[in-house]
Amino acid sequence: MKKIYIILLALSVSCGLQSQIIFESDLSNWNDSTPNDWFGFKTNIEADSVDEVTTGATYGTSLAALVNNESQHRRFTSELLSLVEGETYEVEFWVRGNGEIRTNLFDGDLDGGDSGYGNYNPYVIVASNTVESYVQIVSPDTTYDAMELILSTRNGTVEVDRVELRIGIPVDPVEVSIYDIQFTTDASGDSPVNNLEVVTSGVVTAVADNGYYMQDADESWSGIFVEDFDNVPAIGDEIMISALVEEFFNFTRLHSVDDYTVVSSGNAFQAVVDGSANLNDEKYEGLFVLAEGLCSELPNQYGEWLINDGSGDIMIDDQMFIFDPTLSLNYQVMGPMNYSFGAFKVEPRDGNDVSQVSALVESEVALFSMYPNPVEDVLIVQTASDMTNAEILIYDTQGRLVKAVVAFNELIQIDVNDLSAGSYTVQLVSEGLFSTSSLVIR
Repeated sequence: MKKIYIILLALSVSCGLQSQIIFESDLSNWNDSTPNDWFGFKTNIEADSVDEVTTGATYGTSLAALVNNESQHRRFTSELLSLVEGETYEVEFWVRGNGEIRTNLFDGDLDGGDSGYGNYNPYVIVASNTVESYVQIVSPDTTYDAMELILSTRNGTVEVDRVELRIGIPVDPVEVSIYDIQFTTDASGDSPVNNLEVVTSGVVTAVADNGYYMQDADESWSGIFVEDFDNVPAIGDEIMISALVEEFFNFTRLHSVDDYTVVSSGNAFQAVVDGSANLNDEKYEGLFVLAEGLCSELPNQYGEWLINDGSGDIMIDDQMFIFDPTLSLNYQVMGPMNYSFGAFKVEPRDGNDVSQVSALVESEVALFSMYPNPVEDVLIVQTASDMTNAEILIYDTQGRLVKAVVAFNELIQIDVNDLSAGSYTVQLVSEGLFSTSSLVIR
């Protein structure tokens, strides 16, 4: 397991670590209007967008002004470096100006689907006339003697005074919630702890061929996908893992799972309900959701189809289950939220997660009982003993679905504190059958 280090430490002076320096440059030696030690093969910023600044340098005599006023990043890369797979390196860079800058490696490993560019660190927003230093972490996926250190800039001009690459000092993994991993205000959606090793836990909501989804709360920013080919949990397991945070083509996920512990099993979890258009949002990434709407587009060659409740489309995909919908029929779809090829996608797990709403048949016998009724805080639902993977749905008087819970045992507790006082309808759906009952919340 790769060890991870502290990132984004904003310092006003050098951090003073006595680590082995692999590469250093104070951008003070220039030749033909370009700084020595830079303009590697993977540089794509134009030479006329890199200017020498000879005033205000803290190290040496010059700074390199990287000018890129566009939102699309440009790479400024170093000379060739020889680095070691699995080793973690600290990049400290001293900068000033107004713009954004981040670091990465071109490590030459083309097997990971990243074209050899590894994982970019989050952007540092630079807004200062004085030189300040930042530390980020890079770690190559392979041993290679032709790597390049990348400074990636956008949205302004960042003046670089010094760059230092060194072998860092390992620290223990950071214990965080899934919310801490996912929540961000950055327009890119990148995790604030990208490339860090973390310890986190949650309830498994779905299991795919290449990993599983889990969440630690039934609310926004609380779900995540774990790429894991070694451990196969059961849906409803609460697990604790140690893993690396990765941005995989703008999809925040965990990978390289180390410690893996099943804390408990048979846990219920709640689907987050929102309009079809609203589900196309970063805050639902990895979270178990419920969508409802008319099929507005049949499956394409990749098995992707659309439903729309009138607010806009949400895509349904076939990562775990292939379904053949009928155009213009109304469907209710549950599953975790995936993101790939620029689109958010609900991923149903099996046939129980896709229901043609008009095709449900009301059971002649009650499928469940509930108490207390009226209820104030927690509703207890007792399902029939032969119910499996039942969905408990609560509707308000306007027919709007306001809460959805997936049940894996016969006795389920549902927190209703977030629902207003009034009358509701509770529906239990299982294998095409449904049963309803009235509920009053005080």
